[in-house]
Amino acid sequence: MALGFAVVETTEDGVSVVHRHGASTFRTTYAMLPDTPRLEITVDADWQESEHLLKPSMPVAVHTLRARYETQYGSIERPAHDNTLADEAQYEVCSHRWVHVAEPGLGVGVVNDSTYGCDVRRIPGGTDLRPTLLRAPRYPDRRPTGGGTRSVSPWWPGTTRPRGRRPTTGRGT
Repeated sequence: MALGFAVVETTEDGVSVVHRHGASTFRTTYAMLPDTPRLEITVDADWQESEHLLKPSMPVAVHTLRARYETQYGSIERPAHDNTLADEAQYEVCSHRWVHVAEPGLGVGVVNDSTYGCDVRRIPGGTDLRPTLLRAPRYPDRRPTGGGTRSVSPWWPGTTRPRGRRPTTGRGT
């Protein structure tokens, strides 16, 4: 089924959406895995851009003022709003493997198999999570992420983050 800017197809792995932007092509596959309460989002990209970030926007119906991000030795809460100049300057923050947003009785965690950043902002109706999947700077790294790449991001429901176990992407990591 062609939607003008994208092609949607159903496969045995889930639902795939293929689209182009500039010289790049993306295939995003959405899959519900058996016996797990999670949605796995896989992005296969032929990344050919320069001076760009790939940040998919993923709105969720969770109303929160803060998000919790994994760091090197634990986790940290940061604001999900831009009320002050300092908040606004955090357009992206470090996020090792996961980010979690929650309100009483409802929450979602996103596990990332990359080690880039993420930004979380309040939007009408909930919260927008935007993990950074790919980047293409000119400086200081003149050899940016490029060519064929894959990013896997499982989405877990829950009001609390997992404790006592390492979040995984379901791909043996």
